This record gives sequence, C-alpha cells and structure tokens, in this order.
Amino acid sequence: MKNFILSDKKTKIVRYDMNAYITGLFATDETAAEKHSDDGNIFENFDFTKFKKIDVFYHNGNQYQIENEVIYNSDKTTLVYCNPEKEGEFTAPNSLKNIGYKAFSRTNLSYIVLNNGLETIGEKAFERFDDISHTVVIPKTVSYISSNAFRTFVHWHSMAGSMKAVQDHNGINANIIIYNDKDSISGAPWGSRFADVIWRPVMG
Repeated sequence: MKNFILSDKKTKIVRYDMNAYITGLFATDETAAEKHSDDGNIFENFDFTKFKKIDVFYHNGNQYQIENEVIYNSDKTTLVYCNPEKEGEFTAPNSLKNIGYKAFSRTNLSYIVLNNGLETIGEKAFERFDDISHTVVIPKTVSYISSNAFRTFVHWHSMAGSMKAVQDHNGINANIIIYNDKDSISGAPWGSRFADVIWRPVMG
C-alpha cells in the first residue's frame, strides 16, 4: 500500500494510505481519480474545499505547496494546478519558471499575469482557454509555449453523414498578450481557435 503525508501549520504530520488519499483529497470516485493520474495531472479532481488550510503535502515522494487554491512544487518554480473554480485575477509569484500540464485547464480566472522570469508554458496548460472571456499576460522571458497550450475544446456533431465542428463563441473575448517581438515564439495561437494574440514588443 502506497503512503503519503499531509501537513499544515496547525496540525501535526499525519500518514494515510492511498485509499484515504483518494477519498479525502479528491472526488469520491476512485476510478476518476486514477484516470486523471494516468493522464498526467492527478490534481484535476483535487477537492480544494476540504483542505483550504493545507500548506504543504507530499505525494509519491514529492512535496507540494498550496497557496490560495493554487498548487506548486516544493520551491514554487512550477505551477502544477490551479483550482478551475477560482475566479478574479491571478498574479504568478516571482519564483515561477514553468507552467505545468493542464495547470490552468478550464480556468474561470478573468485576468492572469505571468511573472518576469517565467520560461516555459507546458502542454494543455490553458486548455479550453477561450471558453470564456479572459486575458493572460505573458512576459518576454518566456521562450517556449507548447503547441497545444491554449487548445480549444470543440463540440462535434454529425450532420448528413459528415462530422462538423460547432462552438458558439459569440460575445467571448479571450486575449493572449505577449510582451515580445511578433512571432518570436513559434506556434501562435498554440491550439486556440478563437483567442486574439496581441504582441507588444519591449524595448531594450
């Protein structure tokens, strides 16, 4: 049986088995939790409402930090996952170097400012970014954005024996603002079908 450790500032460290981990931290559907684990980001079913006071936890030998419904690695150089129900604005900490796999998938944040010093934006990091109106600001220090980092979710419908992609984006205003020279990062719009990419060159 695999073990993990949870702790916070107000309680002693406690050890649980993996079944307790799945039913405690995640949705009660163990199969769903295991499925997301196989997909590469086990935190997609993380139940933030039960553990708002958690400061640090360990899983499979790795330490993670939680701060305001955002999960980071131990030294806050990688943003692992943000609660998709989190709303409002978000400014990334100065220590951040990487945005991880599906870190902001289905996000409800309206405005995201990524920090100077950030270097990479990973696979499906902002998946379904243009489902709603919001903006992400990317600094000049970013040198790599995955080709599907802003992948759009498209509903497919069968019409007269053929497949047709259908999605209603009327009134949605999704923007990707990059403080860098136009096309300096290849692959724009990185999987998005509807977001506007706005390049803002920085002098010096």
